[in-house]
Amino acid sequence: MAVYQYKCSQHGYFDENFVIGSAPGASTCGLCHEPAQRVFSAPNTSFMPRHIVSLIDRTEKSRDEPDVVSELPRRPRSERTPMASLSPSLAKLPRP
Repeated sequence: MAVYQYKCSQHGYFDENFVIGSAPGASTCGLCHEPAQRVFSAPNTSFMPRHIVSLIDRTEKSRDEPDVVSELPRRPRSERTPMASLSPSLAKLPRP
């Protein structure tokens, strides 16, 4: 058995159990008995931490609506990697 998700226009999302591959495209809402369309979603995202869910949502959105940027985002000073002390052999290399 697998869990399939449906969305009622009045009552929102609800789950139904069907044998794998036999779920219909529409089901009946248990509250208002109106037809509800099947929706496809990532499994078990309700048990994931919120920051992972938001990352998945941004990734899905960027597939069709990528953000346009003019420059790379700057990291805060606290997150910058400290520079290692230069050895005499590395001091001759060019620096950016």
